[in-house]
Amino acid sequence: MHTTDASSFELAPRSARRLDFAHGRELIVLQGRIWLTCSDHGEDVFVSAGHSARLGAGAVIECDGDEAARLRLVPSRAGWLSLAGRALTALAACLPRWPVLRPAAPDARALDAGCEG
Repeated sequence: MHTTDASSFELAPRSARRLDFAHGRELIVLQGRIWLTCSDHGEDVFVSAGHSARLGAGAVIECDGDEAARLRLVPSRAGWLSLAGRALTALAACLPRWPVLRPAAPDARALDAGCEG
């Protein structure tokens, strides 16, 4: 399945499919009903014909009915700024971590001596 263009497909009754590649895309249900679960959402949802849902990470869909579900995946409509932000976040995750520099504790003997030099 091509991930940059809208694509339609069917899901057989009582069958499931992982959509790991589709994070952020919109899933439109054209016919039937699906059960949608995503690893980054707290609750599962049911989506019926004529409705849609934005897919989260680790999306899994299951056809919830006796008839096949006809579905359409639509590319994300994220703007260029959002895409640039995600790219920079991914790049930052690849860079080495720099050590955190913290000031040293003061020398107690130097503090006791005061200005007597």
